[in-house]
Amino acid sequence: MRPRKKLEINFLKNNQNKTYLLFLSGIIVLIVVIFIYVANSMNLDFVKGTKTQKYFFPEGYEVGAWLWIAPDEIDEDQIVNLLQFAKDEGITKIYIDISKQIDIVERSRNYQRDLELFNQSNKNIISEAKNFGIKIEALVGAPDWSRENLSYIPLDIMDYVLTYNKTNPEAKFSGIQFDIEFYNQKDYKKNKHERCLEFLQLVDEIITKAKRNDVLELEQFEIGFAMPYWLEDSKNNLPSVRYQNTTKDFMNHFFSILEEYPYSYVALMAYRNTAEGKNGVINIVSEELNYLRNQNSNIKIIIAQETTKGEGNHTTYMRKGDQELKKTLNHVALKYQEFENLAGFAIHDLPSYKKLVNKKLK
Repeated sequence: MRPRKKLEINFLKNNQNKTYLLFLSGIIVLIVVIFIYVANSMNLDFVKGTKTQKYFFPEGYEVGAWLWIAPDEIDEDQIVNLLQFAKDEGITKIYIDISKQIDIVERSRNYQRDLELFNQSNKNIISEAKNFGIKIEALVGAPDWSRENLSYIPLDIMDYVLTYNKTNPEAKFSGIQFDIEFYNQKDYKKNKHERCLEFLQLVDEIITKAKRNDVLELEQFEIGFAMPYWLEDSKNNLPSVRYQNTTKDFMNHFFSILEEYPYSYVALMAYRNTAEGKNGVINIVSEELNYLRNQNSNIKIIIAQETTKGEGNHTTYMRKGDQELKKTLNHVALKYQEFENLAGFAIHDLPSYKKLVNKKLK
């Protein structure tokens, strides 16, 4: 009988060993799970023994994105897909191109029908965006629209937006942005002074129209202008302009006009893919931010960055990726955290940025 008892003891010992090993394995698995959870919660990626921080857009700032597609040219699935992506990325506002409205007015053979369809497309996008907590702002512009014979176009489109908002109170545009790049007109270099004066006159008319509409201020309707940073650059040699019986720098005139409307902003196109250095974002936006701060201005600045092909590798994040973009913007936000005029950032444009995020960078 003794050999049998010894066999039973060995069997029990083996079972205890197995139980101990299973328990130890469970503890190890639990530690690994906790480690992964903590790493993810801290936004850390561990690759080849190193850790890299995962960046997001700076907290406390609005983040906009351009969408140069007419509302009636986007199907419902595309809209939902873009809005879901924008929400996931922390984008809070989309500037959508409605310049097509003027084509409907001037060229459509069935104006009333086409305008109603266009209105419905706007309404659908704005209503859907509300479900994602995203604002939709009207976007319009062309280089020649500041010319005296064409300046009626942006004013007419502004009237359209105001009328649309009045008749669609449940699905309003939160504002309108004018991207009128007058400095890209063919004769700009030869006629800088005249082209600058035309643009200032148009901006003045837009702001005057806004001031005459009491509802806009109550609704905090925003009016913005996309402008390149270098127009304020002292080396750009823009002419001093005599406007409204006052001679001063072009950008000083521009800011003085915007100051008259409390919800005006400038989308400052500072297309550089580094934060530091003489040609980095921090330096090239300094003149505008310091000027507005010294003037105790209410004008908001939105710093814009490029994700399309751009005008050279140094202007875009197309190759650097979204993490470098967000890292730069966080650096800029930290540098100018005491500047109240810095209200946010913008990405040009939404489809290219979506490709950038989804692309596996090598």
